[in-house]
Amino acid sequence: MPEVENIESDVKLINFGKLDQIEIEKVKKIISSGIKKIKNHRNFQLLKLNLRIHKHSTEYIHEIEGEVLIKNQKSFNSIVSDKNLYKAISKVITKLKNEIDHSFEKEIEKKLKK
Repeated sequence: MPEVENIESDVKLINFGKLDQIEIEKVKKIISSGIKKIKNHRNFQLLKLNLRIHKHSTEYIHEIEGEVLIKNQKSFNSIVSDKNLYKAISKVITKLKNEIDHSFEKEIEKKLKK
């Protein structure tokens, strides 16, 4: 069963218990700065990040699976792999924000065409 940590009421980290306390603090800082833009959306409900670490020869690859839930809407998903854990988290949050922005731009365009 995956280990889940709530760092805020609307942010869940899954399988991050493998990291030491210093790494967790850095992760929280990256998430809190990146999530502000996503939270600006009035229907934001939850961000979930799932960490998987894969060893390839002498290196570790960090795979981050991110999901944002929007109230009364759908969920947005993204997966990023990187050698650098912090870059992977930043990239997945950026990709999720871009997906949300794109989705809502399309909704606005549809409404304007009517």
